[in-house]
Amino acid sequence: MTGPSWRTLTVSLSWLANHFLDLNSIPSSSFFSSLASLHHISHIQQEDDSVDSGSNELRARLPLEYDRLVELSKAILDLNDAEDLFDYVYRPRRKVIEVLADFPATARFLLKPTAWLQVLPGPILSRPYSIASPPPWHLDSEENFASRRV
Repeated sequence: MTGPSWRTLTVSLSWLANHFLDLNSIPSSSFFSSLASLHHISHIQQEDDSVDSGSNELRARLPLEYDRLVELSKAILDLNDAEDLFDYVYRPRRKVIEVLADFPATARFLLKPTAWLQVLPGPILSRPYSIASPPPWHLDSEENFASRRV
């Protein structure tokens, strides 16, 4: 008797967004360069109809969003761009999901699974300072302490 194969398991994008991808992390400059690279990938694959560039309004936003993403991705190279990245991301503590909302035309390119696998951040990391994710030994010691008091 064999269990289900990993090849037969299907996972939806909403499940990944809620339980796996760390969309509440703070994006780095490499995240912006990955988003900017989606523009080049979309121009190469323009004959593919599975990702529509959307309305005329979104099409008009594409060059503007691309220029802004390139500026934010150059933060490693230039001090002025580093200040711009700091003012846009770190000062207001902007999250990945908020950045995607600020760039709606670019975020539409993430409808293809190959695109969002390359761009979106990895798995949600446990936060050692959070009470929701203490180390396992910490929970055991509190339970043992509580059971000794009774």
